[in-house]
Amino acid sequence: MTNPNSRRGAVILKLAKHPVLNGFLALLFCTAAIITYLLHHQMMDNARTSLAASLATEYATKQRILVDHHIDQRAQQLLALAQDDLFIEALATADQTMLSRMEQRMKDLIADLNNGYLLRPGEGRLAELNNFIGQQLSRQVLEGELPEPVAAKIRDDWELVFAYPVKNTEGKILGTLLAMLSMEPLNKALARAVDPSLGTTELLQDVPGARATPFLTLTNKSRAVNTVKQDTRIGTWKLHFTGSATLLKRAAPSYTEFMMLAGAVASITLLLAYLAIRIALHRDHWQNWQGRRKPTCQRSGIVC
Repeated sequence: MTNPNSRRGAVILKLAKHPVLNGFLALLFCTAAIITYLLHHQMMDNARTSLAASLATEYATKQRILVDHHIDQRAQQLLALAQDDLFIEALATADQTMLSRMEQRMKDLIADLNNGYLLRPGEGRLAELNNFIGQQLSRQVLEGELPEPVAAKIRDDWELVFAYPVKNTEGKILGTLLAMLSMEPLNKALARAVDPSLGTTELLQDVPGARATPFLTLTNKSRAVNTVKQDTRIGTWKLHFTGSATLLKRAAPSYTEFMMLAGAVASITLLLAYLAIRIALHRDHWQNWQGRRKPTCQRSGIVC
């Protein structure tokens, strides 16, 4: 009985004598490896990047909606106070005691209010406090404008500043309701909405003649996904969200389709390798048979 190990050794020795076959097999397997790598890059790496970008857009949209809701909610509260009869009466009568009481009432009703003012035309309290943004917004209100809320750095902290006209029943502007709100509730709400480990969130204010300034930032040192930029309901504000490496890692595309194609490449490669080896061995066998047959023909005098 023939030893299987000796037969395998003989086959390997035969294959070793075929440099063209060996070169073809090496080229075949290298090509298969390159194709598999390119498939992985195209289907997995690019898909991961695309999925991460979609997630970043989803998170940015979620935060932008939250910012708009926060601003709308505060705006409705403050506008309702500006239309309150007691606030109108306080400015109409210019009663300082009543004005102080209404300003205290603002603090009681608006949880994140740092400072609230009921300002009569020509009043100088804001000038004494060097509150230039408040003076500017109050001036716009008294001129009949309705300015959008702005972010302003008061001393060392950023605050949200709202200004609304207080009018009597005839529509005459009696003064300004000015509210300066803490940024902290919005900061905490954004952190709850999207885990800061997933990326960096920035709210920027872009005013004419000045560089866009970030006034609220939830920072993540890792920046692995392109920045998503979205407009908010306030014309001068933009929300930027930049996904982190954690977000990129979370974006895990399905391996099913890649594995099917990679399996097909492997199967085709093995089939071609098998066919090449079989052809080479069959050719050797044919040549050996031809070599043994020629001497027999010559001894018998038969022309082969």
